[in-house]
Amino acid sequence: NFHLSTWLAPGHSLYDIKRFAQVGLLVLCGLLLLISIQRRLSLYCFRQLPNFAKIAMGLIVSLGLVSVLLAQMPQHALLEYSLFLALGFLSVDLMAIRQRYHQSADTVLLICILLSIAIYTVTFITVYIQILFDPITSLTLFNDNFFPGFVNIRFFAQYQIWTMPFIVIPILYFFHRSKLLSGLFFILASFWWSLAILNGARGFFVAMLIMVFLIALIFRRQAKSWLIAQGLTFSVGILFYYFIFYLPMSYDPSYDSTAIFSRLSGDSSGRFALWMRAISHIKEKLWFGLGPLHFAAYPDRFGAHPHNSVLQFLVEWGLLTTILILGLFLWGMVSWFKRFNHLSVNNNKLSVQHHYIVALSASLIASVIYSLFSGVIVTPISQIMAAMIIGWMLSIY
Repeated sequence: NFHLSTWLAPGHSLYDIKRFAQVGLLVLCGLLLLISIQRRLSLYCFRQLPNFAKIAMGLIVSLGLVSVLLAQMPQHALLEYSLFLALGFLSVDLMAIRQRYHQSADTVLLICILLSIAIYTVTFITVYIQILFDPITSLTLFNDNFFPGFVNIRFFAQYQIWTMPFIVIPILYFFHRSKLLSGLFFILASFWWSLAILNGARGFFVAMLIMVFLIALIFRRQAKSWLIAQGLTFSVGILFYYFIFYLPMSYDPSYDSTAIFSRLSGDSSGRFALWMRAISHIKEKLWFGLGPLHFAAYPDRFGAHPHNSVLQFLVEWGLLTTILILGLFLWGMVSWFKRFNHLSVNNNKLSVQHHYIVALSASLIASVIYSLFSGVIVTPISQIMAAMIIGWMLSIY
């Protein structure tokens, strides 16, 4: 809850508070690795990876350290380098925990995602009701602080793109067990979609559209129920948006009815300028980059990162490391879909396991695509979600 966060850390921004929480979680992850059982499990899981994958990871760590040492401000570069290294340890930790507890761990992880969505939904509704009945604060409806707990509405979109694929799993699970619970989760999922529409992030919908096409192509009939559930909740989400947000605010004379739709215009929000700047930096130091965190060392009015994950790695980590990262990612995705596809995934209506596989695939695909237009690899919540999803997928694989 954002009120609790500001009470616990007064004087700090909501973004900084999330970073503090992220560091705390990563420290806990490091302490877990000191426990002999967890350390043995984590090392065992890491050894299960193919040799070339382990060699590629080792080269990424080594070349990244070279980028740190060659950076203009190595102490700042080391912070970012250490953060990514710790996120990697978190993925291995989660992989080991899931290997130990199997489907029980799947259930706990899903509950954590759904619980965070439910808590945020209640918080949002509370704030929205206050806005509707307070003519002064209603003027802030469409500013960047409307989504409580997020200093920028796009940070909320980054969290949504990781979680959206999972929100229909309980609908499908309870459909043949409890119509009431299935219906309640359907309402929650539809409202979650309405918030995505209210947010209006174009890259989010581009990524989701491409993801749906790829999931349908790869899993075909095995993803039919998941795709239908997403389509239905999205459709109802449009109705929720219209009746809950658009109509009530259209009666407010201070409300601009075109505000939400202006986000769908052709404006690039400064991305092209950021991309051009990134390309110029890449030319300066092609092989090892400026150093982690160093795009922000040249601030301008547009942003402290290029809103493109590939360009960010090229600028800050260099060409060699970026090739290894992209190669490792492509190998991982190809291996995953060779094992899990429409021929291998069993679509049992009373089983939930294949829905996890579809949702994990969808979450990673959509988020990677969205990272080409937004700071998915930059913000703390999104980074934690990435580590969790990757560790979860590695464990299932």
